[in-house]
Amino acid sequence: GSGTGPTESAMMSQPSAPLAAFDLTGRVALVTGARREIGRAIALALAAQGAGVAVHHVGTEEEHRDAAAVLTEIRAAGSSAEAFAMDFGEDAAGTRLAAAVTAALGRVDILVLNASIELPEPFGTIDRARFDRQIAVNLRSTLELLQALVPPMAQRGWGRVLAIGSVQQVLPHPAMLVYAGTKAAQHNW
Repeated sequence: GSGTGPTESAMMSQPSAPLAAFDLTGRVALVTGARREIGRAIALALAAQGAGVAVHHVGTEEEHRDAAAVLTEIRAAGSSAEAFAMDFGEDAAGTRLAAAVTAALGRVDILVLNASIELPEPFGTIDRARFDRQIAVNLRSTLELLQALVPPMAQRGWGRVLAIGSVQQVLPHPAMLVYAGTKAAQHNW
């Protein structure tokens, strides 16, 4: 060797652990809307890196079944997971979910804000009830979760918040203005 770096034999003897920086062993993650699609994939990925996962869903019979399947998959891979049902359209739902997860799992280190509702309708006929539901699910619950979970993260000196965005937040479709506005606001927060 020329002395400018590690020798080839030294490099070959060092263990390769490209995902070591992503080790989440001992961490607890709450993934909202984790029963299918993006939320499910995130829950599985966090569990694969060692995190215990709180799998949130709204609580319908179908969602209970889907969440149970996610739990089964996580547990079969050797990680821990619990399901939590909460409809974010209800008053104080974010606060109540944060309390339930914290009581059951001790804390939340990683909050993934994935759950949202999109109720398309023409711009000129936006319905007040549909508007209010999207605000409650996409914004009010987000604020409540942040208020409940971020201060303890700061006190512990470690925490992460990930908000799943949408192309709608930067390029809204005319039939999705309320949803687009909530995603833009969530991104801003």
